[in-house]
Amino acid sequence: MKTVVFYLQPKENIWVYNNIQLQEIENQEWVLTINHERQICESIYDAISELTKRGLNPTFRSTEEMDNFNPMDKC
Repeated sequence: MKTVVFYLQPKENIWVYNNIQLQEIENQEWVLTINHERQICESIYDAISELTKRGLNPTFRSTEEMDNFNPMDKC
């Protein structure tokens, strides 16, 4: 199984790894797009399960700006 790292594109609110995208839509549903083929998943768990079936072990990371964000800095 190959470990892949999805990074959040904050402006679009889409998780991206190469040619794979995950985007939340209404009611906790997610659109999984692989090579321009779209699949609606009922939950993030279903999307992760689909990726696992394809031999991928997904990991999710925020952008550097979000990693360095400290909410206490504004207090």
